[in-house]
Amino acid sequence: MKEKIIEQNLILVGVVFTVLVISYTYFMSVHSRFRSITSFDECVKAGFQILTTYPEKCVLPGKVFTNPLQHEEKITRELLTSTTSTITSDYKNLSYMIEGQEVILKNGIGILGSNQLVNRPTSTIEIAGNAVSLDINNDSRSDIVFLLHTVGNKKSKDTFYVSGVLTLHNNSTGLNAVYLGDTLKDAALTLKNGEIAVTYTSLGVASSTVVKYFIVSDALLKEVVH
Repeated sequence: MKEKIIEQNLILVGVVFTVLVISYTYFMSVHSRFRSITSFDECVKAGFQILTTYPEKCVLPGKVFTNPLQHEEKITRELLTSTTSTITSDYKNLSYMIEGQEVILKNGIGILGSNQLVNRPTSTIEIAGNAVSLDINNDSRSDIVFLLHTVGNKKSKDTFYVSGVLTLHNNSTGLNAVYLGDTLKDAALTLKNGEIAVTYTSLGVASSTVVKYFIVSDALLKEVVH
């Protein structure tokens, strides 16, 4: 009996030792990988997160690298404005994430797949109204904010979303779209205290004015509840 207990203890010790060795090996491998990254370009190539600030930053655990090219260029606010007006002019032909789907717009119109959760069939979605130029991530570049809406039919109502385009150093990227409502009109898009304010009239049982606020964080459009 005593020998069996000793044998079980030895097996347990062996298992614990094996786990420790594997964990240590993995930790050292990850640590070595992090230590080997010493520049912005290496960080980007390794696939770590890029913050859409100016200058751009690449982040990995314990390290932050800044894009050195953007420091060297010393672009002024006037130059940024003239450059971004060209970059963001094609916002009607970019891809956007809507309800977890990538939707590619062509001339401001795309196809949004069905959503059984809200009982909505596959629908045409298009840019509603005029886009507004706002600096939504405080990097001195003109970004774009606009509304999208599905084209309703006999089976479903129009569905409205707010979305936009972030203007980066040498390109622009479409953001995700955030749901606003099914019955709204007279929407206005403004920037208040660094937040995107969407003011509109909700046409429910009784009409009412609604204001919703949004921010861009880690290249995602997110609603802020006040």
